[in-house]
Amino acid sequence: MVYRAEVVLPTDIKFRSLRVEHFDQSSADKTREFEINCIEERRLDCCVRTAKYLDVLRRYYNWNVKERFFVVGDLVLKWKTS
Repeated sequence: MVYRAEVVLPTDIKFRSLRVEHFDQSSADKTREFEINCIEERRLDCCVRTAKYLDVLRRYYNWNVKERFFVVGDLVLKWKTS
């Protein structure tokens, strides 16, 4: 586990991979700052997608439900519980 650092495998260092050769700390810092600034927007997008999903799920669940209204005096069946 690495905290606040870029993960680099020993083989990447030994064989001088492109990732190691072309690493630029200032570019990495700017990219990280941009990602941090976009966190709230991504969270809101996720909330919107979740709401849409739940709406579709609710419509599917209620698609074949028939509403019934009862008034006092109507005869209804009662489930017998043991």
